Amino acid sequence: MSAQNNQQARPYIYELDPLRAVTALTVIAVHVLAFTQFLNHTTAGVQVQNGIITSVHFTREVFMFITALALTYVYFGRPFSGKRFWAKRSIGVLVPYGIWSIAYTWVNTSQHSPAAFAKLALFNILTGNASYQLYYILLSIQFYLVLPLFLLLLKHIQQHPWRALSISFALQVLLMYLDYRYLQQGTLASSGVWQVVAAYQGSFLLTYQFYFILGGLVALYLKQARAFVMRHGKWIVGGFVLALAAVWATSCCRSRSFTNRLPMRPLCCNR
Repeated sequence: MSAQNNQQARPYIYELDPLRAVTALTVIAVHVLAFTQFLNHTTAGVQVQNGIITSVHFTREVFMFITALALTYVYFGRPFSGKRFWAKRSIGVLVPYGIWSIAYTWVNTSQHSPAAFAKLALFNILTGNASYQLYYILLSIQFYLVLPLFLLLLKHIQQHPWRALSISFALQVLLMYLDYRYLQQGTLASSGVWQVVAAYQGSFLLTYQFYFILGGLVALYLKQARAFVMRHGKWIVGGFVLALAAVWATSCCRSRSFTNRLPMRPLCCNR
C-alpha cells in the first residue's frame, strides 16, 4: 500500500505531452518532405528541402529519450515486478506488435504456404522487418527487456551524471564515425556478418545508447534539469539557432556537391 501511495504521489511530467505531440507531428513532416522531394526541379529548391529534412530528422532520438525518461521516472528506486510489468506491456505492446507484423507480412509477401509464411512472419517479428515503422516498437521491446539492468546501471552512475554522459556521448560519436567511415563508405558492409550489422543497426538498442542514458539521468535529476533550462534559456535557444544554421549550411554544401557530380539528375533520385 505504501509503495502505491508513493507512486501516486510522484508528480506528473506535463512537459512530456507537448514533447510527444511535437515529435509525432515532426515524424509526419519528415515523411511528407522526403516523399515530395521529387517535386523540386531546381538546385536551390532541393537544397532548401534537404536542409529542412535534415533539421527535422531528430524524431527517433527524441522518442528514445522520452521512453527512458518515463520508465526511469516511474520505476527507479521502487520494487520492480517483472510479472506486472510484462502483463501490462503484453496487452499494450507485444500483442499489437505481433498482430501487425503478421498482417504486414501477409500483405507484402506472395509466399502464403503455411510453413513459408510462418517462418517469414517469425523472422519479421524478431527483426521488425514486416514494415519500416515497426522498428520503434522492436526497440521499445528491447529496452523493456533490459530495463532492470538499465535501472541498476543508473543506480551506479547517478552520483556522476556528467562523467557518465560524457563517456556515453563520446561512445555515441565514435559509433557514428565508425558506422559512417566503415559501414556506409567502407568495405565492411559487403562482407560477412557486417552486412547484417549494417542492415539492422537502426533496430538495435545500443545504436541509441546515449539517448536512453540521457533520458534516464534527466528523470533522476528532473528538478535540476528544469532549473538549468529556465536559468540558461537564452543560451540554449541561441545555441539551437547556431546549430540549426550549421546543419543547413552543411546540408547546402552536400547538396551542391551531389549536384555538381550529377548535373543531369535531380537529387531525389539518389534517395
